[in-house]
Amino acid sequence: MSRAAAAALSITILLSAAGASPARADSVMIANRAQPGIESTVPQTPLELTVRGDCVFARTLGEARGEPSPCPIGTWVAPGGDWSPTAHVAAGDRLELSFPTAQASVDVVGTSNYPVGLRTPDGTPVPNESLGAFATSPTADGRVWVATVPPLDNRARFPTFSAIAVTARESDGRARNVAFRVQTPRSADESTRCGPAHYSASQSGFICPDGGAPPGGGRVPPPGPAPPPSPDPGPAPPPRPDLGLMPSAAAGRAVLRVAKPRIGAGCSSLGMLVAAKTRGTVHFRASIAGRTVARWKRTLQPRTTRVQLRLYRAARTRMRRSSRGSIALTVTSGGRVLTRRAVSTRACRT
Repeated sequence: MSRAAAAALSITILLSAAGASPARADSVMIANRAQPGIESTVPQTPLELTVRGDCVFARTLGEARGEPSPCPIGTWVAPGGDWSPTAHVAAGDRLELSFPTAQASVDVVGTSNYPVGLRTPDGTPVPNESLGAFATSPTADGRVWVATVPPLDNRARFPTFSAIAVTARESDGRARNVAFRVQTPRSADESTRCGPAHYSASQSGFICPDGGAPPGGGRVPPPGPAPPPSPDPGPAPPPRPDLGLMPSAAAGRAVLRVAKPRIGAGCSSLGMLVAAKTRGTVHFRASIAGRTVARWKRTLQPRTTRVQLRLYRAARTRMRRSSRGSIALTVTSGGRVLTRRAVSTRACRT
């Protein structure tokens, strides 16, 4: 090659390099800036999210439920898959998203993360649902955006429950897609996650995954093995055609009949018709997998009465988490078991 040709080639290479597009960064940083009054003394280390794609379309609830996506395959994790890393949050926290370049718009979409086709033991479909709006806004630096965490229910305590999809777009139309998940609560000391913790500005508690000392002393033992499932009481006798009341025997004679219990809307109560032959005190006990979740005591008159048993928050939480799909209701009087009934917890999962 002549010296003149080499010089011309050198000039061509330099001009081509000068006109090339800059390399795209392959990650986005996310940091939890908490909220006034419930900051963490030791915050969680910022997370680095790897860019998964360049699709301009935000993920939808329909996609979380198995509908086709307009984005290329692999842009988002499949429903029920691994959406790590995990950001520990409280409702109302401000998540700071830092991009390598200024963004014109940012969408943050949160859904539950059930696999498509999931059903309860009684066959009821469990579709994914929206976690609510993550409101986003830019800061003075266009490379930094803030997303506010919406209210979350008790299921968010499980790190695999949520799927958070972020779609960021530059003014020239180029896009970035990143994914992560959230978990409540956010601990005051994220380096140990043991001590005071925040679920929201109005709800706080104490956590220590490995079993630590709560305020006021005492030792919280680590969780032991799950209790064995309660024995199957077998099929219930057929109900009477009038009120559907099931007779129960004590001392060789029918003293009580209990209709099939039903769980009220929002898992707020257990209701049933009870027909008593004589006046007396009756005890009700609700359990899941052999573990008692609620107890009640009622004095019944010799007539048919509609009994409404209120379910408190701890009982509702356990019923929502139950994988067995049913709750056992045991009715006793004078130390004798009058009846046992199985009640579906489907109403607690809607």
